[in-house]
Amino acid sequence: PLSGQRAMIEQLLEHWRSGFGWQYNPDRQQALSLVQTVSSIEEAAADLQRKHGEKPKIIVTGAAIAEKTLPYDEMRQLMHQQGGCYLLLFGTGWGLTQEIIQAADYRLRPIYGREGYNHLSVRSAASIIMDRLLGE
Repeated sequence: PLSGQRAMIEQLLEHWRSGFGWQYNPDRQQALSLVQTVSSIEEAAADLQRKHGEKPKIIVTGAAIAEKTLPYDEMRQLMHQQGGCYLLLFGTGWGLTQEIIQAADYRLRPIYGREGYNHLSVRSAASIIMDRLLGE
């Protein structure tokens, strides 16, 4: 929600959409053309509802979320069976607030490695989770 963060994101997007980054890597420009910044989760949900005609179901993730979580295969199956629109939230730093977690429709299990380590960078976790939910 911080305006400074949104301004920084817009500057990065501008670089890859039409600046030197666009010339350097046109494929990234295509992917980042889908990105849009918003000031709140509520704004993102409202935008998705306008675009898809239904309120998105909110899925939260996090390294510390432990109770009432769904395994990835169950969430994937649910998404396939129910269809619809989903908003997937990733926490950074200290994670998502309890208020956001409690308001979510679904909670995914943390990603665990062989030795129980589960604190990945958000981009690593996002890649793994997107593959588990939407991959082939």
